[in-house]
Amino acid sequence: MPTQNNEFNPQRLKLALELKRWTQKKLAAKMDITSTTLSLIMNAKLPFSTAHAETASMATGLPLNFFVLPSQAISPDQLTFRKTSNVSRTRIKSMSAEYSLMESAVTSLGKMCRTDRRADWIDNLAPNTSPTSTDIEELAQATRKQLGITARGRVDNVIRSLEKGGIVIAAMATAPSEDPTQNAKMEGVTHPQSTNAPLTIGYFPGARPGDGTRFTIAHELGHAILQRKRHPVSGKVTEAEASAFASAFLLPKYDAFAAIRPSMKLMEYADVKAQWGISIAAAVRRARDLDIITPDRYKSLQIQINQMHWRRAEPVTVEQEHPIYLKQLVGSALGTIKTATEVSVAPPAVEQYLGLPFDMVSAWADGLTPEKNDWNDFDFQ
Repeated sequence: MPTQNNEFNPQRLKLALELKRWTQKKLAAKMDITSTTLSLIMNAKLPFSTAHAETASMATGLPLNFFVLPSQAISPDQLTFRKTSNVSRTRIKSMSAEYSLMESAVTSLGKMCRTDRRADWIDNLAPNTSPTSTDIEELAQATRKQLGITARGRVDNVIRSLEKGGIVIAAMATAPSEDPTQNAKMEGVTHPQSTNAPLTIGYFPGARPGDGTRFTIAHELGHAILQRKRHPVSGKVTEAEASAFASAFLLPKYDAFAAIRPSMKLMEYADVKAQWGISIAAAVRRARDLDIITPDRYKSLQIQINQMHWRRAEPVTVEQEHPIYLKQLVGSALGTIKTATEVSVAPPAVEQYLGLPFDMVSAWADGLTPEKNDWNDFDFQ
């Protein structure tokens, strides 16, 4: 049912362009208007009429209510991305647009469920000044305790542990780039200084094997804690801090000393991977950071990893983990929770209440079952 609200928000056109990675010229052509007219609408110099909103909706495949909601665009500079360095600016803007929509939807769902679940413990742990390596080790231990994880031992399910701590983990859904070199380059994203609830971490399914995904989620949690109240001096420091946190969280210091011997051969690190759910490369790096191995030994192992082509694919499979918290929020707010991992919801409900395509929200929530329902009898105003 079309919305009866004619107050359409022209800023949402810019958000749609960034999400789709389209130029104004391309959208104008699809809307059958001139680029000049579209520019005037986007800059609020011409009214964003119902007719224009309807054509924009058809052109982009976004629900009409997408263009009614307040703009919630988050600048890429406010987000932390786990990525390779050569990702295009256009793709970063697209990911930022998607994350903006995701964070807004999660906040709305939390309010609908009347469970504005804030991870206040993150505020309590977050440092105000630059942490030392010892500080990061201690913060990782404090985080494990907060999440009900023992001080030593493997984190059985990283995603579920964070969800129990009030953090939403969601799979990013933006379509692959037309440039294949840009695909599988993004791994994780979060908004450390967000004032919304619950805190949301986005990850990119398929970008990494199971061990890599576990590390990425822990890495983004590191950002959320370490950069909650401060801005490091550089992006390099920002990423190094988060990686150090992830390593300490997944393989605590005393466990690392027990699991890794200085004389271990490369293949023996596969046993560490199997036991701890971290990559061989991460285990080797952890050994070096803790001075378990010398710089020369670290260099030798890195050369061997390259020779074995393990940068592309390591031995030992670590199963992928899957989120359920967002799925349950959607079910509680808009649909039916059948089991912990199965939720059904009518697509029109998602589109009307969240202003987003059902397929996008379904991808974020790791799969929703479309529920047949007659939503024409409901008043969404």
